[in-house]
Amino acid sequence: MNNQAKAPQGYAAQSTDVVGFWNPELAPAIHFKPQGFKVFDSKIDPSKPSVLIVGTLVDAATLEGAGDDKGEVVQARPGDSVGVWGKAGMAALRNLAGVAVWMVPNGEKDIGRASPMKLYDIRSPGRGSRLALLDDTRARSKGVRCFLEDKAGATPADDDAGL
Repeated sequence: MNNQAKAPQGYAAQSTDVVGFWNPELAPAIHFKPQGFKVFDSKIDPSKPSVLIVGTLVDAATLEGAGDDKGEVVQARPGDSVGVWGKAGMAALRNLAGVAVWMVPNGEKDIGRASPMKLYDIRSPGRGSRLALLDDTRARSKGVRCFLEDKAGATPADDDAGL
């Protein structure tokens, strides 16, 4: 038998699927290491992008289940993959890939739209790297920039400076 066809003993199957989604009503704060983000057309308004930030839990968390556990409350363990539905008030996560982040909702800001912008207190021991775009399946919202993407023609340094 070819040794290359059988996984070494003790190796477990791995998945990129998230075990659940952070909901501040279930767990007020989340402690995780963001890795990247996925962008797709919003189910509410397909002309606007939705963002899912994917990361790894640092501390255990109560999450909304995903996959077979959708609609259930699940207890996730450190190291589990978690999804965080992105909001513009989370823009500070842009350069925190791979570092531990503690995040909690921190109010709202009136930006002159129908709904106020949700704000977040985001803390980490230092800066990480740029969040990677893991997947982009946009069709109708393809030309609309999401809050984690660079502005057209800007370098990451310019974008971070607000240019």
